[in-house]
Amino acid sequence: MKIILKNNAVLDKVKDLILSKGEVMDHSEHEHLPGCEPVKRVIEDLKNLGFNLEEHRVSDFQELYFRIHGNSHLIKHIDLTGFQRVDNKLICDCHWSTVEIKHI
Repeated sequence: MKIILKNNAVLDKVKDLILSKGEVMDHSEHEHLPGCEPVKRVIEDLKNLGFNLEEHRVSDFQELYFRIHGNSHLIKHIDLTGFQRVDNKLICDCHWSTVEIKHI
């Protein structure tokens, strides 16, 4: 489902509503990071290694998708407990959320 909002006041209200449910993250506000603890931990660990979050979204089935870019060789330095690694993707064991790594 795609919603196009042209009114900034409406957009701000929708964003506030979504953020209050914890389903979307403002890139500058880590406390709103959605997902289970393994997803939050991995995203935060990758950010601490210099990765940048490019995109995030929630599917209709509450699966989360994150695209983050950075030096993929640094992944060996983080705890991947709770994830399956498939090529350049980390897939969470509990909710099948995906963290896609783009190498720079």
